[in-house]
Amino acid sequence: MGGLPSIGIDGRLIDGRFYRNTHLIALCWFNAGLFDRVAIVAAADWAALLTGASVMSAAYGLHRDGRQLRLSGLGYLIGSALAYSGLFELLRQTPVELLYFAVTAAMLYACVRLQSRALLLTTVLAMLGFIGYFTARHFVDSLGWPISLVLMGAAFIGIGALAIRIKRQI
Repeated sequence: MGGLPSIGIDGRLIDGRFYRNTHLIALCWFNAGLFDRVAIVAAADWAALLTGASVMSAAYGLHRDGRQLRLSGLGYLIGSALAYSGLFELLRQTPVELLYFAVTAAMLYACVRLQSRALLLTTVLAMLGFIGYFTARHFVDSLGWPISLVLMGAAFIGIGALAIRIKRQI
């Protein structure tokens, strides 16, 4: 037909490009509406956690599709940043705040399985930020503060080395 794409009766292109892009636009619209509705009903930290998980799920779908790999990396980056910030605010100054560290450690495994450098970046930053927060909150007024700073530095070096090793595998 002269090189022009054919449009079907339902409005999508026959080769499917319009159909896929429509889903991406609807997905962005859904996530923005989800954040707004959850923020009205609940606290902003719940909205960030749920929207971040939703964006990461969408990014996983794009990653599995294999056609929008750059967009899936952006989805992992934004979604994980939202999810980590929401989870941190939910767990901060509660008896289970160490659960945040466990979640970030589990997400390191997900980074390897998904082979996502964007997710690796946010996971390492979340983990290092939590270690800094935790030691500053619990050990700042104690005699062991210098020791905890040394241990925190060793942990930063260890996590950095692990991140570099994981990045090379990806």
